[in-house]
Amino acid sequence: MDKVSTNLTQNNLQKAIIPTLTLNHHLEKEVQNNRNELPKHIACIQEPYCLKDKPAIKPKGYNAFYSPIHVNPRAIILISSPFDKNTLQHTNLSNRDTSTISIKNPIKNNDRIYISSVYMPHSEKIEEHLIIKVIKEAEKKKQGLIICADTNAHSTIWGHDRTNRRGQELEEIIAKFNLNIENTTKDYTRSLGTSMTTIDLTLTNQYTPTLQNWQILRGLSDSDHEIIKMQLPETQIPTPTEIKKDYKKCNFESYKANLQNKLSTFPTKKPSHKDQLYDRRCNIDHATDLLTDHIIKAFEDACPTQKIKSNSKNFWTRSIKSKHKKLIATRKRISYLKIINWRRDTFQETKELKNGKKIFRKLVFKAYKKEKEKYFESIKNAKDTA
Repeated sequence: MDKVSTNLTQNNLQKAIIPTLTLNHHLEKEVQNNRNELPKHIACIQEPYCLKDKPAIKPKGYNAFYSPIHVNPRAIILISSPFDKNTLQHTNLSNRDTSTISIKNPIKNNDRIYISSVYMPHSEKIEEHLIIKVIKEAEKKKQGLIICADTNAHSTIWGHDRTNRRGQELEEIIAKFNLNIENTTKDYTRSLGTSMTTIDLTLTNQYTPTLQNWQILRGLSDSDHEIIKMQLPETQIPTPTEIKKDYKKCNFESYKANLQNKLSTFPTKKPSHKDQLYDRRCNIDHATDLLTDHIIKAFEDACPTQKIKSNSKNFWTRSIKSKHKKLIATRKRISYLKIINWRRDTFQETKELKNGKKIFRKLVFKAYKKEKEKYFESIKNAKDTA
C-alpha cells in the first residue's frame, strides 16, 4: 500500500503575464517531482491573465476548470491530469468569480469534498456572492468544503490592525455557517510597496478533513499576492495489479456456447426500414463490427483471468531511470544525425552514448548488488530458514 496526499496551491495572479509564467513553471515542476506517485495537485487561482477571453495559464499535465459561459473568468482551478478522472465540475456553482469542483474524500470513500476558487470583488457584497450557495450546498449534503479566496476584506481575526465593513460581513458569514479559518499565521499574504495585508483566506467546513502543512511560500510569486500551499491528509492506495486473460487455458465448449447465445439475437434478415438495409456499405460495416465484437467477447469470457502484481521490489532507482531516458534520447539523436550526414556531431554523440552506457551499467550493477544483499539478509534473519 502506497501513501498519497493531495497538494493544494492558492494564488492571485493580478491578471499579469510574469506571475502567470512563474506559477506555470512552479506547477509543472510539482508534477515532475511527483511523477512516480499518483500525481494529485490542485491549484486555485484568482484573477488569471486572459487571452482571447480565456485563461492563458496552461501548465503541462493539468486541466483547467472554470465557468464555460463567462468571458475572462476571475476564478479558475487547475488539476493534474491523472487526478482528473475523480473530479466533477459543478457549473451550477460556478460563475465568473467562482469555480467549483468536487473530489473524493481521502478519508471517507463514499463522501466528496467541494473545492472553490473564489474572487470577491470590492463592488459586490459578500452576502450576494455565489459562494454562499456553495456553502449551503455542502452543508445540506454534509460534504467537505475548501474555499481558497481573495476576500478583499480586512479583519483583526486574520491579521489586520482594524476591521472594515467587508471584514464584519465576512466574520458574520464565517460564524453563521461554522467555517474554520485555516490560515495558521496572521502574516501578510499580499504586499504592495509598504502596504502589507492579509486578504487571501483558506476556509473549510466541519465535514472537511484537517488540512496539513498550511504555509505561505515567500518569494516564489511575482504577483502582489504570495503563493499559499497546503495538503489534504494522506490516503492509502492499493498496490497496482495487472489483470490478464490466460488464452492458453480457454474453455472452448464455453466459448462455443457463449457465441451461439450471442449470435441467436444477431439480425440475419434484411430490416424493412430503408435506412437499415444491409446492402448499404455503412450498415454492412456496422454489422461486421458487431459480429467481431461478439466473437472477441465470447472468447474472452471463456478464458480465465490471472492477476499479475507489479514488481514492488524493482531495484531501478530514479537516477537509473533518468539515465536510461537520456541514453534513449541520445540514441535517437544519433540515428537522426546519421540520416542527415552530420559526421562530427555523430562522432561526439556516439562517444557520449558509450560513456553513458558504462555509467548506466555501473549504476544498475550497484543497485542490483544492494538488492541482493538485502534479500540474503532477510533470509538470515528469518526464523524458519531451511
